[in-house]
Amino acid sequence: MAKKKAKKRNPQKQTKPRMTARERAMRRQQIIFGVIGLLIILSFVVTLVR
Repeated sequence: MAKKKAKKRNPQKQTKPRMTARERAMRRQQIIFGVIGLLIILSFVVTLVR
């Protein structure tokens, strides 16, 4: 029973980091796109002000 429980716990721990890694990659992409968007908006504002 103990061995079975240990085997069950290991896959759960392995699957959780994979999801977090995917979430981190998605968040990084969102942050990069957000920064690019802000830069584009700032450039448009600067051009409109000038």
